[in-house]
Amino acid sequence: MRKFLLEESEYFTHPPLTEQMIENAEKILKVSLPKFYLELLTYQYNGGSLRFDGFSDDDEGHYTINEIEGIGEKFGGILGSLETAEEYELPKGLLPFAGDGHDLYCFDYRNCGPLGEPSITHVYTEEFTITHLADNFEEFTDKLYDNYHSFVFGFENIADDDFSLMKKLSNILDCTFTKEETEAKDGIFVSRNAVHPTWKDRDGDPSRFLLYENYRKGTWNYPEYPSCNWYMIAMISRDLRNTVFKALQDGFPNNTVLIHEPPEFWDYI
Repeated sequence: MRKFLLEESEYFTHPPLTEQMIENAEKILKVSLPKFYLELLTYQYNGGSLRFDGFSDDDEGHYTINEIEGIGEKFGGILGSLETAEEYELPKGLLPFAGDGHDLYCFDYRNCGPLGEPSITHVYTEEFTITHLADNFEEFTDKLYDNYHSFVFGFENIADDDFSLMKKLSNILDCTFTKEETEAKDGIFVSRNAVHPTWKDRDGDPSRFLLYENYRKGTWNYPEYPSCNWYMIAMISRDLRNTVFKALQDGFPNNTVLIHEPPEFWDYI
């Protein structure tokens, strides 16, 4: 299990999971919930935002999933999935555990029965298309990747402050970095290993986003690598990505630089 798959969320995180809560939920939903799903909610958060929010499959295409619903009484929990299934007239056996109304991600019990191990299915409600994504929940989470950041690099052996490192990177890459609070369009921006809002709503007030308070505290994107100074670059151009990769190889010959690009592409230079 990925140690840091979930982040705490105002809407989707419920009180710590107990055996009684599981028993009550399965009685209400009339299914046996996937073992790996219950382990995730028990040992991480009882529901929350996904750090790895992209899903890609050669046959099925690309999807974005923002959260996993927990088990609890408040809004944003899987106990409301029966109402969701009824509202969207889903086939019997589909139990949503995430989604925004347009896209629903479901435990699919149609073939295994209510006590079996469900597969994972995506329902696009606008056209009512149903697509198989994974044979089980664990396989589904294994395929998730960081959907937002196009390119990430981390220095494992560097004693440099932010200012001098940015200056060196600017010289190496022959570019000027935009501020991390602005949305990357055709340029690039760099931020440290803390997540901050990189968007604004139509009124220009990022505090209106529900998760802003959590982000403002500073949440590491890669807490599993505490000794590594991670920097994140967002870019659109594939050619620009290749230029950056080569420039880092040439510009930091004495440092270990870890490169990450979705889906789960790692390389050492």
